[in-house]
Amino acid sequence: MTENRKPFGLIAAIAILIMAVAAGFAYGYVQNTLLAADAPTTVQNIQASPGLLQAGILAWVVVLVCDLVVCWAFYHYFKKVHRSLSLLSSGLRLVYSGWLAVAIVQLAYIFPSVSSTDPDAWLVMHQFQAFEQIWSAGLIIFGLHLLCWAYLSLQSRNIPPIFGWLLVLAGLSYLLVHSVKWILPGGLFVEQMENLLSMPMAVGELAFAFWLLVRGRYMALPANSLVHDPSRN
Repeated sequence: MTENRKPFGLIAAIAILIMAVAAGFAYGYVQNTLLAADAPTTVQNIQASPGLLQAGILAWVVVLVCDLVVCWAFYHYFKKVHRSLSLLSSGLRLVYSGWLAVAIVQLAYIFPSVSSTDPDAWLVMHQFQAFEQIWSAGLIIFGLHLLCWAYLSLQSRNIPPIFGWLLVLAGLSYLLVHSVKWILPGGLFVEQMENLLSMPMAVGELAFAFWLLVRGRYMALPANSLVHDPSRN
């Protein structure tokens, strides 16, 4: 007996791709444009382009919503492979989404600071740093989620193993980079390691999303994708 999982895979893939574009804009463009090496210049950048910060926060909200959609869609996509692990994987991503929501609030706190007649430049920089630290902590949980997702993919008979191993690499990269960030914040070593592992972190999820769009959406995961699912006992 085969249960149709195509709609869930397609929804998850679209959400992941939207999320990638939104995060690239919010983090890769908005923060790199507004955030300077010193606090006064950062405040001047925000005051000169307040709409850009608003657009960046809106993009982060889009990322958050897409994460929630992926939680729901992938639980249904993988639940016949292993229901308990699928629930754990989605639960971890849900916890990560909570951390991201708290981080986004830190960015929203910047507006009162820059809107006053005498903006507190130190506070503005502190809010950017708080966003980075909270999000980084959440990404440790996200790495654990990817490892659960990788196991589910490797156990499925219809998903090529390469995508599972790419997710393993991505999950381990997230765990390593963001754990070290907390142990050794700042420094050239952390920056070099993040630059080295940024590609594996991005490729795992995106590759799987593209596979779902191009090939996986035409396939359904069989209800007995796992030889033995302990969660059904």
